[in-house]
Amino acid sequence: MTGELLRNPASTWAEQARTSVAGARTGTLRTRSCRTPSTETLVSVDVAEDGRVRVLLAGTSPAVPALAACRVATLTLPGPGSRVVRLTGSFTMDRPDDTGMRAYVPTLLSIRLVEPGRDDVVVPVDAFLRSEPDTFGHHAAAVLRHLAAVHGEDLLAGARAQGYDAAAVVPLVVDRDGVELAVLTAEGVDRWHVPFDGCGAATGADLRTVRLPVDCSCPDRV
Repeated sequence: MTGELLRNPASTWAEQARTSVAGARTGTLRTRSCRTPSTETLVSVDVAEDGRVRVLLAGTSPAVPALAACRVATLTLPGPGSRVVRLTGSFTMDRPDDTGMRAYVPTLLSIRLVEPGRDDVVVPVDAFLRSEPDTFGHHAAAVLRHLAAVHGEDLLAGARAQGYDAAAVVPLVVDRDGVELAVLTAEGVDRWHVPFDGCGAATGADLRTVRLPVDCSCPDRV
């Protein structure tokens, strides 16, 4: 299922970058050409709760000798919307683990949000480090998936009860006030916004307990 997540309008670029990095599991590491050629490698990423990023590399990865020759590299991660987050830093190797994987931790030098056709957004490193990830997007995505997978018939019945001659209902958007749905009828597509019952503005944590626009008591909905 695809769906749009509305971002918290009060969040800053630093918070959006921090949130994107916190949810990253893979990225692309581009090393610089020093005594070895530049490399671009798909890497696994581990992010600690304090925001510290670790890049995991096999000992045979071409990025290992490249980082030994020049520690400055750029890690590209999925970002908010159509942007990517580019973290440039000086990467220092931790001790290899028993599997031979090597973890590299960057001392951040610059952070940019990059989108084709638009100017880069420069995020100050200190603002990024001070920011906390917003868990709203994670929970919102889970709510969308749950509504689509489990409560499609409930949403359809609700739309018909509101007077829509609906053939299907598709959850599109979760924001902090409610859920926006696409109601498919013979005449076209209508958008129906259903506020969260009894909750004027949801936080990320609230989404795990907020009353959805269906009779939902599923224990694992989020």
